[in-house]
Amino acid sequence: ARKAAKFSHMDETTQWIEEAEIVPTKFVGYEKNKVKVNLLKYSIDDDNNVQMVFDKTPFYAEAGGQVADVGHIYNQEADIKISDVQKRGDLFIHFGKLEKGEINSQPYTAVIETDYRENVARNHTTTHLLHKALKEVLGKHVNQKGSLVHPEYLRFDFTHFQPVTQRELEMVEEIVNRKIRENLPLSTQIKDLEQAKAEGATALFGEKYGETVRVVSIDDYSQELCGGTHLDFTGKIGLFKIRAETSIAAGVRRIEAITGYEAEKFVRKLQDQLQQIQKTLHAQPHDILARAEKLVEQNKQLQQRLEKLELKSAGNQLDELIKAAHTIGDIKLVVGEIKVPHQGEMRQLGDQLQNKLGSGVGILVSPIKNKVALLAIVTQDLTPKVHAGKIIGEIAKIVGGKGGGRPDMAMAGGKDVHRIDELIAQTPNIVKKML
Repeated sequence: ARKAAKFSHMDETTQWIEEAEIVPTKFVGYEKNKVKVNLLKYSIDDDNNVQMVFDKTPFYAEAGGQVADVGHIYNQEADIKISDVQKRGDLFIHFGKLEKGEINSQPYTAVIETDYRENVARNHTTTHLLHKALKEVLGKHVNQKGSLVHPEYLRFDFTHFQPVTQRELEMVEEIVNRKIRENLPLSTQIKDLEQAKAEGATALFGEKYGETVRVVSIDDYSQELCGGTHLDFTGKIGLFKIRAETSIAAGVRRIEAITGYEAEKFVRKLQDQLQQIQKTLHAQPHDILARAEKLVEQNKQLQQRLEKLELKSAGNQLDELIKAAHTIGDIKLVVGEIKVPHQGEMRQLGDQLQNKLGSGVGILVSPIKNKVALLAIVTQDLTPKVHAGKIIGEIAKIVGGKGGGRPDMAMAGGKDVHRIDELIAQTPNIVKKML
């Protein structure tokens, strides 16, 4: 078939082999999951990746935010696994992998993966319920701005000018799940566009429609213009659960949600985590929150006590540094490394050092979270001679940092903790040059 075929090009990268006269692909996937089809043209590469066009297909092509169907197309001489379908004009291009045999001109059987289709339909039907529920809870200004309907989850973008509150999200969930439990029937009709709009069907803003449109109705609750695949009853959705609500642009919010088995797995995971927390805290279910709050408060108090002890220990370190102070002329210089957990404690130690020195210059260095924290203090009697901000600016360069501040106190940061000893060794000469 490859040798006898005529070649044509749809674009610069695809070389097509034509097997029959090219006619528009007829989509029969609303009514059938499996159908006999005739190959019109195909393309295949050295890795057996194929693109195929048929006279008809049960495969839904990606459109309107809904992902394409997957499945198999086969005959006695070939078997192709289909992983994607895209529409180009009036042709459906089936992308897949030749798993057995060779592409041939004999009729094929095209069959979609029905579980995959049903999971996609479950999430698509849910987006219609979600759209209507959002209008009921947030207001009629809500309009769909985009969506992604996937077999494992759904994503719905809509107009709204502030974050949706937790209570509003709960109300939306309650409405959607109530409509699921009501097991409302779905129906589809082909109508004149203006008639459909007049009857209240929701059309997407900016979407282009033909003179006739497909209207998907969920009983008398929702009507939308839609070409996607859906369930026949809302009860088949099972369970609806919102996972996240975020902002994606000015005035546009996004909801990510799951349904059916994925929602059940999500709830089960939350239950498992709750049970693990219950075991860890040795608490009954109704005591978990109180026990957790108590532990958080105890931890906070212990942290405060630890910080006080660390500050006291650092104060003792100051006494040792003062004993080892340098003398430059008539000025006492204290310089050394101290251990503190947070940069905020450096300032407190600076105040302590000023009080303990009486008169002098102090440089404190501390490695904090793989970075260098620096503090320079100058007692008030010496600020006319030396400026803390200028000292800190010079010594910070040694550890790859910069900083500045007041004449009597300045702070800086650096990133090279390995050069702390070098900084301490060079500081006396830097201060001496500034006097």
